[in-house]
Amino acid sequence: PELLARYVFQRPHIEGRRANNLATRRTATLAGRFRIVQDGPHESLVLDGGGRVQLGEVGPESKAKNSPPVPAQHLTASAWVRVDKPHAWGGIVGAIQDNGSYERGWILGFNDRRFSIAIAGQGGPDKLTYLKAPTDFSPRQWHHVAGTYDGKTITLYVNGQPVARSQEQSGPIKYPPTAFFEIGAYHDKDEDFPLDGRIHEVRVYRRALSAAARSRRAAA
Repeated sequence: PELLARYVFQRPHIEGRRANNLATRRTATLAGRFRIVQDGPHESLVLDGGGRVQLGEVGPESKAKNSPPVPAQHLTASAWVRVDKPHAWGGIVGAIQDNGSYERGWILGFNDRRFSIAIAGQGGPDKLTYLKAPTDFSPRQWHHVAGTYDGKTITLYVNGQPVARSQEQSGPIKYPPTAFFEIGAYHDKDEDFPLDGRIHEVRVYRRALSAAARSRRAAA
């Protein structure tokens, strides 16, 4: 029950433009241009033309039918990802609104060549906290990226190692009235920056996993 979403981008789990959520009986929509290719021992989703995976519209004022569940108070988001062309605002998975001083939600992604996670908590400052890795990642190489939030501490991990931590936020996650819950894009009401790269797997949990638990799941 702690696992809200698990998407593995291999042909057995893709039906046309539908991607199966292996944690539930839900599906997501593959929008735009995409390909599934053999990538070493595994297959992966190639996004290089504005494609993304639409999990659904979320938020307290969303009118979408059958909105997907999102983490409420605690969070773990993780992905096997390859970024081919870094840019200023990159999204791997999240539901966010960042419009000037109005900042809500969360996103695991990257800023230029540094992986990042951003979260807004109800007990923290009225803005997103962007937590960035201290060093650049290597474009066109695979990385395992994860972020956790336990209601008090945000932690960013790259390839299994904690690389940044913050206690600026606290309390339940503060969502915007509506948001796009997506894989492969930094997308809100006034911005849309699709990922140019590849994704093998994405997971989202409703609790902050320990380092040992994350390592076991990443290796699974």
